[in-house]
Amino acid sequence: MKLKLLSLVALLLLAITSCSAYDTGFHTDLLRNSMGLMGFNNYSIDVTALTNWMTDYFSYTLFSPITELHALHFDNINSLKNVSNYYNTLTINSRSAIQDAVRRNDILRFLGLIGLTTHAIQDFYTHSTWVDLHQSSCGCYRDDTWFSALAAVNGSVRNLQGYLQGLSTYSSHSGDGTGCDPFEPNCFPGRIFHGDYCGGINKDSYIRPKWEASYSFAFAATVEWVYNVLVWADDAAGIAYNPLATTLPGSTNSFITRVKNYTPSSSDLSDLQSDVVSSIVISYAATTPSGWGSALTDGHYKGAGTGSAARLAAYTLAFERRGSIYHDLMSENRIYAPLVSPNPYWDIIGDENFPQAYTFYVPYIDIPASLRNFTKVKVRTTSVVVNDRLSTPSPYARIHIDGQEFIEAVQSRTTDFKPHWTSVKFIPASTTNITILYTLFNDRFPISDSQYQLTDSSYTAVMTMDVYSHQLYFMNVNGAVNGVYDHINNTVALRHDGTEIMFYATQHQQGNCVLDINAEWGNMFCPDEAYTEYLLHPICGSALTNAGSTSIHDGLMFWILSLFE
Repeated sequence: MKLKLLSLVALLLLAITSCSAYDTGFHTDLLRNSMGLMGFNNYSIDVTALTNWMTDYFSYTLFSPITELHALHFDNINSLKNVSNYYNTLTINSRSAIQDAVRRNDILRFLGLIGLTTHAIQDFYTHSTWVDLHQSSCGCYRDDTWFSALAAVNGSVRNLQGYLQGLSTYSSHSGDGTGCDPFEPNCFPGRIFHGDYCGGINKDSYIRPKWEASYSFAFAATVEWVYNVLVWADDAAGIAYNPLATTLPGSTNSFITRVKNYTPSSSDLSDLQSDVVSSIVISYAATTPSGWGSALTDGHYKGAGTGSAARLAAYTLAFERRGSIYHDLMSENRIYAPLVSPNPYWDIIGDENFPQAYTFYVPYIDIPASLRNFTKVKVRTTSVVVNDRLSTPSPYARIHIDGQEFIEAVQSRTTDFKPHWTSVKFIPASTTNITILYTLFNDRFPISDSQYQLTDSSYTAVMTMDVYSHQLYFMNVNGAVNGVYDHINNTVALRHDGTEIMFYATQHQQGNCVLDINAEWGNMFCPDEAYTEYLLHPICGSALTNAGSTSIHDGLMFWILSLFE
């Protein structure tokens, strides 16, 4: 009876159906990285990441959908001119909304607006042909942003035609490019198609080609956008922008100080933590009726194959019942409204050839060097073998790089696999040593409990990395040999009690890359990226299904796989 009830609820509460965006985990990782560098505390970042996620949730849920949010995914724009118009209208709307939040002294609205707007900005770099038009030689990841390109031609869109003539965002979700989702504006059947985890030219997940390049662009754009939000906040407070200043905008703004140090009440803190957990579980459990048994449509966190109707239903219901103040930012307060009116898709503001937003927006190339001089550090997990202690493990990794946590995609019902897990952190280029923590967990979300049940690992692999030499120094792992492990044929293996993980760690330059002309629009995949190492995800081109997508594990709590003695 309980199974039937939960299956029915799952049908009624479909959390995320067909969704075209960066997988939600990457949106969060980008925000934690960029906002952390600018001094926002964890609570303020949690609120921002949650509203960023709600852009997807309320766009595609069948439980109180908000159709206006479809304007914040940067989809279905078929020309350079229309990309420019979208950016211009969204940026003008955003500045006005941000400054209104400052004048209201409304911290949550301010953080929520950052979340909503960065969702659209990040989507541009995974949905568009930007990466294909800005390729570089392997080992260096470019940081060109839309506004930097515009600044290089003094704001003239017409002068971008030379190399951005082919710029567009995907116009269809169907594999053959012939169809459109009915809720998507400006869809042109037959044009470039978005595709799914196994096809199309999207770069939504690390199981897709060119994901790392897309992620690098999106990081630079997120830093640039949040920087400008601080400039706009200062302007609303009567603080003039000083382009020669070495300190961040907002440094003398009392409102920004409160924003960065936001601390919820005890009850709101509990809700915030539960909502963040719900955002993770709903994302990885996301599935559609046709997807139950089809791994292609199971999962929207960091790749496919993780769908679970039972967990989807339980956590969606808990999220809606909780009705937190953060949920209400969207459902009750409608903080998104000023962002979509005028509508970025079809409302043109000012001269199409010289976007008004260019006159007040600080491009990435003009922000302080300390916020655009980064090294990209990557931890790439290549193999996992799990001791099957609970008979049906679903392992996943929690990896900390220089203080930032990366929660990688659950691998449902498997004990021996080669994941595409790729954890990327951008650190200041002056950093010489960082700490990396690696722990493997087993996913046992109890469907009857809305909390993130987790106990501390009895052992976590702790290591330091010399950023420039790639040398790893293991601090508490017996048997691991200190050394350089920096590609798939040179990985470190950590073993304990029948469980083994293999990974490598490396760094790459960001920015100041040499353009590889031969790679323009080509099929260039760098050798040390997940897609190139394993090509298609195991689900692609096979009939493999997620056999556990409607199973129930009632009352089971997180159980941690202790990797080491």
